[in-house]
Amino acid sequence: MLKTETTFKNADRLRHYTLAGITMILSFIATRGEMFGFPSPVNVVIASLSGNLGGFCLAASILSYIISGSVFDGIINLCSIATVMAIRLLINRSGKEPAMAGALFASSAYLLYSAIVSLVTDSDVDLILFRILSSFMCFGLIYSVKICFNKYVSDSMIDMSSTNGIMIAIIFVMTVATLTSVSILGINFGRALGVAVMLFAASRYKYIGGTVFGALATLGVVICSPDMIKNTLLLATAGLICGAFSALGVAAVIISLMAVVVGGIFILGTNADSFKLIADVIVGAVLYLSLPDNKVLSAFRLVGGRKKSPEISCQTAASEMSFASKSVCAIKDQILTVTDALEKKIAPPELSKEVRACVCGDCSRIAQCWEQNKGETASAFSQLSMRARRSGAVTLDDIRRKHKDCCKKEVLMSTYNMLYTGLSYEQGRKEKMTELRELLCSQLGIMSSLLNDLSENTKRLNKIDVLLSDSIADLVYKQGITNAKICAYIDRNNQPIVEMYLPKASKPDLVKLTVEMGELACADFQMPAVSFADNMKKLVFAPSPHFSLEWDTLSTSAVFGDYSGDYYEFLKPDPCKQYVVLSDGMGTGKRARLDSMFAVNLVTRILTLGAAPSTAASLINSILRVKSWEESFATLDIAEIDLTTGEMSLFKCGAAPSYLLRKGKITALDAKSFPLGILCESSCETVSVKLEKDDIILVCSDGISLNVIEKAVLNKKTINKKDPQEIVRLITEQLTLKNSNKRSDDVTVLTLKIS
Repeated sequence: MLKTETTFKNADRLRHYTLAGITMILSFIATRGEMFGFPSPVNVVIASLSGNLGGFCLAASILSYIISGSVFDGIINLCSIATVMAIRLLINRSGKEPAMAGALFASSAYLLYSAIVSLVTDSDVDLILFRILSSFMCFGLIYSVKICFNKYVSDSMIDMSSTNGIMIAIIFVMTVATLTSVSILGINFGRALGVAVMLFAASRYKYIGGTVFGALATLGVVICSPDMIKNTLLLATAGLICGAFSALGVAAVIISLMAVVVGGIFILGTNADSFKLIADVIVGAVLYLSLPDNKVLSAFRLVGGRKKSPEISCQTAASEMSFASKSVCAIKDQILTVTDALEKKIAPPELSKEVRACVCGDCSRIAQCWEQNKGETASAFSQLSMRARRSGAVTLDDIRRKHKDCCKKEVLMSTYNMLYTGLSYEQGRKEKMTELRELLCSQLGIMSSLLNDLSENTKRLNKIDVLLSDSIADLVYKQGITNAKICAYIDRNNQPIVEMYLPKASKPDLVKLTVEMGELACADFQMPAVSFADNMKKLVFAPSPHFSLEWDTLSTSAVFGDYSGDYYEFLKPDPCKQYVVLSDGMGTGKRARLDSMFAVNLVTRILTLGAAPSTAASLINSILRVKSWEESFATLDIAEIDLTTGEMSLFKCGAAPSYLLRKGKITALDAKSFPLGILCESSCETVSVKLEKDDIILVCSDGISLNVIEKAVLNKKTINKKDPQEIVRLITEQLTLKNSNKRSDDVTVLTLKIS
């Protein structure tokens, strides 16, 4: 652990020094830059964006001004940088202020010192106007960079539509303008960078991208050196032509670029900058050619452009499934509402009233029974109704005891029995219909939940990398596999994920494929998680998670040689998620084993589909309720572990407590709920835990007691240093010692260790 902490500290220190060095280099270059012949304010922008590294920016700026002998010309910039540092120190924001606040601080400081210097010195109108313009440029550039950075952090890409495109254009223009002031061996680095980016844009966005970035590069060069405008204007035309020829390949793009530049210079006439432009174009083309394709793809993932059609399709599909889920849920609610209204409106008939209407209505002695002896007669009818419900029928002796003076004793007996049989049949039908309606509503609820789960999973695909997907498809095709479906996207944790669907019989070289895909995606992929369905095979590639999981199991039957009623499976649908599923069937033996195996197998299939554990539990509950076997139910325990974040969720349906061992202490993880197959709705309860390294989780059936586990592990101070196999051995020894091989129930303990 100490070694790991030291490594992290060294990495943080190296990162800090690297950023400091980059800040100093950029500040030094920006300080030498000019805009329209006046000192550039870009070093103030760098200081505002550098956070706690503003001191390095100030030092580099001072050094650059001293070397160039222009300290007085840069006094506004230096004072502004010092003020930005002081403000950040006073408010203790460490460079984390909102985009608007950071931009206002820097631009206000620059405007303030511009006014002071303009008042105390003899400044002409052009210089004053430029200083005011510079303060606005500071605001716009800082705000644009921070907004784009925040957008990238949240979405892993920057949409170039609307205001985002304007901000990217501002950043690009100012970058080119700053670098244009740097010239070594006659090469203008700002113009060379503009040419390279223009070629990249032409390759990706065709003639529109080439034209736009060519024009922006021209604007950046002109801001720094207006005298270069005549030749540099050729870049916009070159971008248009290069974009038109981009479909023919890299060679066609380079040839068209050189043809436009040389032909344009020949038409416009040569001057002192003509041959410099050709040199800058050659350097930009070399830079474009020298960058590997995967690096270019990684750079352009930052700028995603407008939403691509696959992304729109995924978002539409997710919305449609979500809408369908809500519609199904609304249908279920309407069925329940109508059913409740009908049951309240239609009261069940009373047996005594029905019998009275049939027998007493045309009797000549009705007045004597119901007027002279109303209370006694009504009580007799009520008691006979209770007798019929209790015994299923009434006898002639029952009639004689309750209705001594009745002249229709035989008719009364037969009417009671006939009407009771009919009413019982109708009541049974009504109860059966009620049960079927409840089952239908349960199925509709499960369908709604399943659609909602699939909608959530589809929403993960709204950041699809089409170019990476196509490149990986080429790799798979080179291995001789056809009909492969591949999707590369960024998940919620900003990690690259690749899902691949292949024919079940295909046998790709997974090691080679993993390495080559990692190079394309600029990620350290681990070996894929593999799952099967019918004749298809699903592979999921993801970077190595922060945590790993080790496990071992203990499972024994209550009767030696007989089937255990417990059944379990370990499921890893993708490299970053692990499921542990345990079910305990009712009783022990073959029948209980069949129930638990049935539940676990279905749950793992549903989880592989992408449904949530609660949805899987609801579906299993519904299926167990309609099985033909009597009293068919089982417990269910699902442990869902996210290996990226270390979060664990336990979904329990009548399951025994699980236990967390942390630093030698044991904590019970329990939830009160019923097994599946008993109630109309699943009573699944959830327990969530944030796991740490060396944590141990015991997922148990009810055949083992807390006392056994405590005696086996609680007094072992170093228990969290032991591996799962050793812990299983300790529990087995304690269990054997306690029960002497005589157990009343099946025992299963799944031991999981986080590392």
